[in-house]
Amino acid sequence: MDKVDDGRLISSHLPPKYLPTDHIANGGKTILVFRNPKDSAVSMYYMMRKQKIVGDFDISWNQFLRYWLEGKILFGSFFDYYNKWQEELKTNPMMDVLVVQYENLKKNTLNEVRRIQNYLGLNHSDERLQEVINRCSIDNLRNDVDSGKLKTQLIDNNGKSALYRKGIIGDWKNHFTVSQNEEFEAIADEKMKGSIFNYRAWN
Repeated sequence: MDKVDDGRLISSHLPPKYLPTDHIANGGKTILVFRNPKDSAVSMYYMMRKQKIVGDFDISWNQFLRYWLEGKILFGSFFDYYNKWQEELKTNPMMDVLVVQYENLKKNTLNEVRRIQNYLGLNHSDERLQEVINRCSIDNLRNDVDSGKLKTQLIDNNGKSALYRKGIIGDWKNHFTVSQNEEFEAIADEKMKGSIFNYRAWN
């Protein structure tokens, strides 16, 4: 196998036990993004409905939310995923992890990107960081897919992006009924009791 240069980047939805062991043993850095689970559920619902490679996914929001709360979805339970990360961070001092709150990244983008670059040991000017922020805006990313500039399987039957939709904070309020929200919070509060991942801060 050819030698790969340092500076590799892996994007993953896998739990920590499936990360490359050498990455952890060698002090590799990991950025873990956490988003309000309510918005995460809404986002996944639309992604699954639009994605061509998934096939027929014509189910109601109410039915999908039931599956989501039970962890019967792609990648499994949201709650289990972050609970496994918390347990790993407690028991494995070799893990070098920066937790990034999605909502902070949206509200205080430049400050959060500064924090990320400090963690990675980089030293770019604010002007350069702003260029990166602009280039990575959800509109630009969506346009890259829709125009065919970026090739991906995450498209709908019309070749449009199935991944980049709104990316906003609080879209769950346009989907949850009062009873759905009450049930969701009761389950989330129990599943994430004592968690470092505080979704309640973004209700």
